[in-house]
Amino acid sequence: MAQILSAIGSMGVYLVFLLVVYWCVSPSAGARGLVLLMLSSSLNELAKLWAVAPRPYWTDPSIVPGASVTSFGMPSGHAQNAVVVWGVLAWSLGRRAAWAVAAVMALGIGWSRYALGVHSVGQILAGWGIGLALLAGAMAWTEPLARWWRRWPLQDRLALAVLPSFVLFAVTVLAARNLSDETFPWTWAEAVRRAGGEGPRTSSDAAAAGWGFLAGFLAGLAPRAAPPPLDPAGGWRRGALRVLTGVAAFCLPAAVYLVMVSLASPFAPALFVLSALAGLWTVWGAPKAFERLGLTGGGPVSPRVHPDG
Repeated sequence: MAQILSAIGSMGVYLVFLLVVYWCVSPSAGARGLVLLMLSSSLNELAKLWAVAPRPYWTDPSIVPGASVTSFGMPSGHAQNAVVVWGVLAWSLGRRAAWAVAAVMALGIGWSRYALGVHSVGQILAGWGIGLALLAGAMAWTEPLARWWRRWPLQDRLALAVLPSFVLFAVTVLAARNLSDETFPWTWAEAVRRAGGEGPRTSSDAAAAGWGFLAGFLAGLAPRAAPPPLDPAGGWRRGALRVLTGVAAFCLPAAVYLVMVSLASPFAPALFVLSALAGLWTVWGAPKAFERLGLTGGGPVSPRVHPDG
């Protein structure tokens, strides 16, 4: 059960799930979820690089981990993102039952990381706390910020979309560069290798992808201060084709990055740019492609939604 819950709470599962929501179900809920997920995961990576805290099995040989994890432990990303993603869905549905399910999933995913030996109780509590703060902030400030955003001219909205993410990305890169093998005990690296990893991850690549996607996604909202309208998918077949079409486009930037990695060491700024293109495609290119390919349902077009819905 712990393995299943942990897998459900992984970044890849959340990303695909929220893309399906955005493209096929509710652009408003999907936009909220994608923005908050990228913000949460990127801040989590930054916090881990600052805290440089070990995972339980790195310091206690008696713990047999249920997974090999190379990132630092504080705070728990699974716990943090679970609160954010499931909380956004409950917020969008606006029902007590949805909030109950969100609480159960967040608690279960957090517990799974403790059961697998990859997070301490304190790290999980910290993740839940940060996730709750982000969710509460989004619920309180999304609508006022969206109104404030729409008052600016296009060039200013583009700057507001890209610059904050780029600055935080630069801060993350600096935090990663300050780390070295002397920053933490060699026993941590040995524990990671025994579990099948290559040593504690000190790169900023994961955060670069998140900050880049967030910058591109918000930039895609800038021209109209809203995504292009998405009409109903018109059945599961059109919905599935939308998802396949949308996700397939991600293969190009991924392939470019893999080629770059094979030719040289990973280059975080390049990953930021490629991820920004993926975010821009998500919010702007994919809906246009759906229309061109006839992947529309022919029903009434959904209202153009802003990040606040």
